Amino acid sequence: MCKKICCLLLSCLFLFLVSCSEPEKDNTPNLTYPTNAKSDFVIVDGMIKKYNNNTVANLIIPDTATAIGPKVFTGNSALRTVTISDTVKTIGKEAFFMCPKLYKVKIGKNVTTIEDRAFYHNTSLLLLEIGDNVTSIGKDAFTGCTKLKVKCKPGSYAAEYFKDKATILSTNPSQASSKSTMKTIVVPRKQ
Repeated sequence: MCKKICCLLLSCLFLFLVSCSEPEKDNTPNLTYPTNAKSDFVIVDGMIKKYNNNTVANLIIPDTATAIGPKVFTGNSALRTVTISDTVKTIGKEAFFMCPKLYKVKIGKNVTTIEDRAFYHNTSLLLLEIGDNVTSIGKDAFTGCTKLKVKCKPGSYAAEYFKDKATILSTNPSQASSKSTMKTIVVPRKQ
């Protein structure tokens, strides 16, 4: 009986020690991308003047910014997605010029101005969500974005801007949810 009790105690001790040891490392690759920190930005009087981190894939513009300056993210080859906060009103000239991996942009609801060539030649850009407060889109702002689909409110400036440059995929209100007022537009390739 004593032998059985000792064996049982040793088994319990073994199980306890195993459960307290470090778990095995998960060797599966991390498929998430790094996001930015507010300290990555140089913001002067509300305008982002410089960005100090070219390794971030999922960029979130901080709510301390009211404008994105010219050429701030030009040529950034790490960017995949950009979310522009609702505090931003202006996207500067060539702000996201030629970002080769950028495929999704969500523009905050208070942006009113997208300046010349802001998203020029982003050949991977697939989806642009744009608010209905935009009242100005500059020359060649989306030229070269050959795969672009745009979500915007029907009747908005953006919808009118893309109307002559795009094919409307769906205008049937029954296809949209009751809460959705967005429609999708495709910007065709320039021949």
